[in-house]
Amino acid sequence: SINLNVGSSHSHATAGGDVFLRSGSAYGSESVGGTIFLQSGKSESSASGGVVIDSHEALSSGQSGDISISTGDAKHSGSIHLHTGLSSEEKAGSIVLNTGLSETSPGGAVSLLSGSTSSDRGGDINLLSGHGASRGGSIKLIAGSDSSASDDVKTGGDVSVTGGNSKNGDGGFVHIIGGSTESGNGGNIAFSSGHSKSFSSGSVQISSADGSVDGS
Repeated sequence: SINLNVGSSHSHATAGGDVFLRSGSAYGSESVGGTIFLQSGKSESSASGGVVIDSHEALSSGQSGDISISTGDAKHSGSIHLHTGLSSEEKAGSIVLNTGLSETSPGGAVSLLSGSTSSDRGGDINLLSGHGASRGGSIKLIAGSDSSASDDVKTGGDVSVTGGNSKNGDGGFVHIIGGSTESGNGGNIAFSSGHSKSFSSGSVQISSADGSVDGS
């Protein structure tokens, strides 16, 4: 093994030493800066090694460290790619985004934000499931359930789909479209309220908002 350790700090309001890994710079015309590779060891018969990037726990009442992954500023900034490897026989690997559990406060949030711009349209967020020979993958938006063990009345999480607001133009549309097909039946659109074992089932409400002129 190779261990890189920097000094610890035991004084009040001071920080431990930092570790910098920086590749070489390039200053010539059409030159490219050096790359940093973090790669685990391979295995001929079992699993290859993992790569762990982990901030240390806070041993007292402080906050654990952040992990930031970002590309540099440029005329055309770079992208961030997260992908798992190809599988020749078994199921391909998954990508899991999971925030931490909290014992007394709300759980951590997961935010997907596309880029803003002052002169053009904002960036898109595309959620695409995989293609399949027998069936395409599904996309499921499921709010969290009430996990309380008590009999007190609690409420499950909501799912909200809202078109964008506009100050001077039209508000954004919300399109719900079933899938198309060349030889079978087109995809269905189903609106269904939730059932209840002891109270009334949920309602289905479709309405347009008020306006200064009649909507259509």
